[in-house]
Amino acid sequence: MAAMSGYGYWAATEKSTARYVGDVGFADFKREIEPSLKDVPEIGWVLASWSHGMGYPTEAAQGAIGWLEGALGPQRTVCIIDDKNRASIRVAEKVGYREFARTEYKTAPVVMFERG
Repeated sequence: MAAMSGYGYWAATEKSTARYVGDVGFADFKREIEPSLKDVPEIGWVLASWSHGMGYPTEAAQGAIGWLEGALGPQRTVCIIDDKNRASIRVAEKVGYREFARTEYKTAPVVMFERG
């Protein structure tokens, strides 16, 4: 947990085996991007390829959102996703994120989502 922001990333594990699945959480990456995401918690998830299609990203994102809202109250959060990453876009939409902009980050096209 990041002491300065009050949030951070967690290791996600499979309940039945305790096998490491990946990381999920919130950060302030201080990205140079327009529109600005300054001071807005940005959710992210990176999960092992063996876990894809098993619902883990959605479950992990729901858990992180639940924690954030319980700890810090409801608030706007964001995420950016490569415009070709349909699986992550579906996860974002399942947990309540809606597209609000399309832009580029480091010359790659991305979709910006917000929730709350």
